[in-house]
Amino acid sequence: MKETTPPPTPAREATPPTPINPDPPSPVGQTPPPAPVDPTPPTSTGIKATHAERLKVVEAKHSDALKEAKAKHTEALKEVEAKHLEALQVTEAKIASLEEELKKKDASIAKITASKEQYKETSLINYWEAHKLQDELEISRKEVAALEEQNARNLEDYEGTAFECFYLFWKNNPSANFSYLPDHIREVELARCVARLEEEKFQGLQRFL
Repeated sequence: MKETTPPPTPAREATPPTPINPDPPSPVGQTPPPAPVDPTPPTSTGIKATHAERLKVVEAKHSDALKEAKAKHTEALKEVEAKHLEALQVTEAKIASLEEELKKKDASIAKITASKEQYKETSLINYWEAHKLQDELEISRKEVAALEEQNARNLEDYEGTAFECFYLFWKNNPSANFSYLPDHIREVELARCVARLEEEKFQGLQRFL
């Protein structure tokens, strides 16, 4: 029996590759798809850098606030010092005027006292004149004492106002740098601030009891 050889299979034609266009043009008016999100978590270096940037922003704001508070504190102190200086100048002028009057009256009293020995006939008149001048002198001395007391009260008010400004600034900025003050003044004022704050806390607790 004769073997038959099968006919050869015709070769398939190669299909040309399809061109790849990863970014086809978007239709007019259509929003492009969102960019893919990187699933990689942020590294510790990136977190530290972000934290450092935030710290810089906070420190800059704190520095600006501190400068503004110092400027207000300095301006308030200048105003108080100017008012106190003006009051002191007025008081000193009044005291100088009264002292001048006292000197004149003291001289008059001395003159009248000497005249009493020289003019015995007019001793009674001189006595009443001296008594009148002594009364005026006593009144003037009382006025001087009153002015000195007023001056002392003005000084206390000035010191109280200055401490109140310093306390409020310290209370709002407890970590502020007060190195511009002399050591002995800074230690005393900060100790007063701490004591004042403790007193306020204690009073606040008593309200709830």
